[in-house]
Amino acid sequence: MVKDVDVSLLKSFGVVKTANPFIKYIGYLLDDVVIGYIEYSVLYEKAEICNIFVNEDKRNMGVGFLMMKYLITYLKSSNIYNITLEVSVLNSSAISLYKKFGFVEVAKRNGYYNGVDGILMELIL
Repeated sequence: MVKDVDVSLLKSFGVVKTANPFIKYIGYLLDDVVIGYIEYSVLYEKAEICNIFVNEDKRNMGVGFLMMKYLITYLKSSNIYNITLEVSVLNSSAISLYKKFGFVEVAKRNGYYNGVDGILMELIL
């Protein structure tokens, strides 16, 4: 972890990407530039993480970890009791990150990523 990764830089921000009112974003800003974000949806008491992204040159600095921690804390305080996501079986670093937060594998999605299997993971809050 490097010193310029600061939880105070985590911001909620609105990005009009789709017409779906359930899609939300958490972004990590460094020098007023978004270097990472989590796209997620909330429907009633459940959340689904749709996408997590960190700029390639800022990876392995703890940005993804801080964004996940922030999002989970925020969702807990919003009476959300369940978070799900899908991840490629080939993405071992993401799987490791999710397991650190207590996500468990609940199903396999055969061929979910253009022929590569996916894993459905879930965290009960």
